[in-house]
Amino acid sequence: MSGRPRWLERLGLPEKASERALWVAADSRAGFEAAAALLAELGARQPRLRLLLTSADEALLPWLAARFPACRAVASPWPVPALVNEYLHRSDIRLALFVGGSRLAVPGLLRGLERRAVPAVLADAPADGCRLVSALPATAERRLSLDGGTAVAEALRQIGEMLARDLKQSRDATRERWGPSRLLLELCHHPRWRHRLAWRVRRLDDLAALAEALGRPKSIMCLGNGPSSTDPALAGMARDRLFRVNHGWLRHGYLSDADVVFTTGRPSFKAIPKCIFGLQSEDGCARLIAARALDPRLGPAGFFDVHDVAPALAAFDWGHLRPTNGATMLATAVALRPARLIVAGIDLFQHPEGAYPGDAATANAYTPAHSRESELEFLLGLLAGFEGELVIVGDILSAAWARRRQEIGR
Repeated sequence: MSGRPRWLERLGLPEKASERALWVAADSRAGFEAAAALLAELGARQPRLRLLLTSADEALLPWLAARFPACRAVASPWPVPALVNEYLHRSDIRLALFVGGSRLAVPGLLRGLERRAVPAVLADAPADGCRLVSALPATAERRLSLDGGTAVAEALRQIGEMLARDLKQSRDATRERWGPSRLLLELCHHPRWRHRLAWRVRRLDDLAALAEALGRPKSIMCLGNGPSSTDPALAGMARDRLFRVNHGWLRHGYLSDADVVFTTGRPSFKAIPKCIFGLQSEDGCARLIAARALDPRLGPAGFFDVHDVAPALAAFDWGHLRPTNGATMLATAVALRPARLIVAGIDLFQHPEGAYPGDAATANAYTPAHSRESELEFLLGLLAGFEGELVIVGDILSAAWARRRQEIGR
C-alpha cells in the first residue's frame, strides 16, 4: 500500500517514481479481477515497470493493496490541469489503461494525458479477462486498431509497443517548432552562425567532424553502466578517449573524465560539466540546447546525432524497440575505427551483482523500450564488423562474444 497520504496524491503529489509506470483505473473489484491475468503477466515480463492501480471509488484502495501486493494502490489526482500534469510527471506514467468504462476517464484527465503524449486505452472487463477495445481520443495521433477479442498475449504485445515509444520525442513534436532552442539548433547548421555559437553549443554534423573533435583516437574505452564498469583493471588500461552513458557514474568518481556521453535525459545534460553529447534524435538535440545553451550557469557543450555518425543504427531492424544509449555508444566507437576498443559495463542486466554498481534495489532487467535479445544481436553484429584489437571486460558480454566467434569462425 502506498505510504503517501491520499490527499497529497489527489493534489498531484504522489511519491516520485524511480521507474516508468503503467496506470490502471477501474471502478469495481470485478474490473480489476478481469485485469488480474494481464497485470500478472506484465509484472513477470517487465520487472522494471511500476503498476499503479487506482479507482474512482477510493474505498477500493485498501482492497487493491491487499489483492495486488506487487502493485501500488494510489489515489487519482483531481482533474485540474496543473495537478494532473504534476501527477503524471512525478509518477512517470507511460500508459493509462481504463477498464470497464472507468469514471476516471474524464476530459480533465484525458487532456492531461494528451499533453504528455501518454497513450490512453479503453478496455472492457468480461468475466474471462480484460480485453483492449480502443484507444481513447485523447491520444488521437496514437490511435490504435485494437480488436475487441484480444487475448492476453496480443494485449501484452500491443501494450509493449506503446510502452516502448519515446514520449519525450512525441511531446517535443507537439510543441512550438520555432522556439529559442529550435532556432539555435537550426543556426548550428548555418556556416556563418556555427562559428559564432561555438562558445555555447557546437554541433558535429558527421563522423569526420566527430573524429577531428576527438583528435582521431587510436584507442577508445566504452563503459556502460553495468557492474563490470567498476573493474579495477580498467584504470590501468591506456586509452585516448573515454565514452560513457548517462551520468550515474559521477557519484562513484571512478573513470569519470568522460570525453563523450551518450544520453537522452535532461538530468545528464545538467549534471556533466564538460563533454561532447551523443544524442538519438533532433528533438534530443533541441532539449540539450534548451538545457545548456540557454542556462548561463552551465558550460558549453558539443553534440551530435548518433544517426549522423553510426549508420549501423539505422541498418538494424529494431522493430518497435529502440537502441539503448549503450548500443549507440558502441556503434559510434566502432564507426570511428580505432586501432583498439575496450568495452566494459555492458552486462546485459545479467550480472550477479545487479543492474548497476552498488544498486541492490533496481530490478536486473531492461526497461520496456529495450530487450536483451535485440540488444545482444546488435552488439555482436557490431563486434563482428570491428577490425581492430578488441578488449572486453565483463563475463557476460565476453561469453556471448566467444560463442559468436565460434559461429562465424573467427
